[in-house]
Amino acid sequence: MKRVIAVVAALFGTLGAPSIAQAVSDIGLTSTTPYAVRVLPGHSTPISVTVTNHGPDAAAPTLVTTSINFIFQGYTMTLEEPACGELAEGQFGNFSYSIAMPSIGPGTSVTCVLDIARDTSPYGANDLALAWFASVPGDPDPTNDGLGFAIGSLIDLSVAIVPISFDLDESGVAHAVDRLVITSHGPSSVEDFSIGGCTDNFPTPFTIDGMIEGGCGSAEWTPGCFDWGFGFRMPAMAPGDVYSCTIALTGLAPYDGPERFTIWTATLGNPDLQGANLIDTAMADNRADLVVEPVPDAIFASGFDS
Repeated sequence: MKRVIAVVAALFGTLGAPSIAQAVSDIGLTSTTPYAVRVLPGHSTPISVTVTNHGPDAAAPTLVTTSINFIFQGYTMTLEEPACGELAEGQFGNFSYSIAMPSIGPGTSVTCVLDIARDTSPYGANDLALAWFASVPGDPDPTNDGLGFAIGSLIDLSVAIVPISFDLDESGVAHAVDRLVITSHGPSSVEDFSIGGCTDNFPTPFTIDGMIEGGCGSAEWTPGCFDWGFGFRMPAMAPGDVYSCTIALTGLAPYDGPERFTIWTATLGNPDLQGANLIDTAMADNRADLVVEPVPDAIFASGFDS
């Protein structure tokens, strides 16, 4: 009986013992390196990743990235700042990399400097999307745990739609013409490419015709849709080039307000490295809306006054 009482007493003593609180550390990643990092084949460049502990407790985070040494990539990475930690391959070999960092006190930052080298083999032909993530238990704010870079030859195309005419026919159906304007901001040239939209889930609210004078041509060049879509073939462009063409749009029913449909650029090829793909470094402006709506010079002529 005494033994039973002792066991029960020990059990209650364990249950009553204070629990050990898990450390809480808000780790954030920033960089003084811009998102777009131009590295041509046979060259290398450094990038920086600054790891900040916003507290309240100290922490030893691990930085993890998807592979940059994957056989189809042709990029290698070395750690230039040993104080940052040790660069190691992940558990699946060179499919991932990690950096085990030392303990960082609250309010303290540590900067990792890494050298990214691009080889001249066909495996190094494509541009590389490189993302780092911080891993630490008890991080209360995961929104600042990631950081990304676009590395390679790179391209920046901007897309704009300029409505140039609008009219209503006797049935109240709208007829509009939009001008598509594409500008290449470089730094690389780009092969001919497609721009269009997918209609797998949402059909266009109007018909689309590029076979008009000054038009964009056949709409058979889809931008890589799962099943259905449309698109126009744009010419190869050098940095600084501007190309424009027109598209005729006709409503499917009597007009009762603006109608829109988004189009975007498809895969962008590198003419200097046959079969290689470029990363567009400003994805927010590589799309625009085809639109059927009155334009200032056409409102009075159309008789549409609402």
